[in-house]
Amino acid sequence: MKNKKGFTLIELMAVIIILAIILAIVVPKVFKSIDESKKRACNVQMNNITDAAATYFTKYRYNDADSGITYDEEAKSADGTDITLVKLVDSSLLKGTISNPVTDKELNPVNTKINIKNVDEVFTYTILVYNSDNLSWEELVCE
Repeated sequence: MKNKKGFTLIELMAVIIILAIILAIVVPKVFKSIDESKKRACNVQMNNITDAAATYFTKYRYNDADSGITYDEEAKSADGTDITLVKLVDSSLLKGTISNPVTDKELNPVNTKINIKNVDEVFTYTILVYNSDNLSWEELVCE
């Protein structure tokens, strides 16, 4: 009798099935982890932008805004006041290319603004991006 070495077809099929089960479990978790890390990175990016806007607002809040009234007065209005990303970049509060990590799209500094509202000395910061498709400003959300 010859001593044959090797794997039978059944053994190979069993290994392939086990590998397929492991992949079916691991791959969705890897993609979920990637999505969650993009959302966390987006939230960090949004926090950096709002921190820069808060610093800019604090520095210039009593200076005349473009409309002739102070940023502080505008922030207390119903619409609040807007600070563009360009102002934050020009004042060196933000550097480099700013993008949305979830969509991997660069934020246009001209078409991105931070709206600041002051209601009873509680400040809210909302990042708005201009949507050229429906010609409106939309809140930047990390989804």
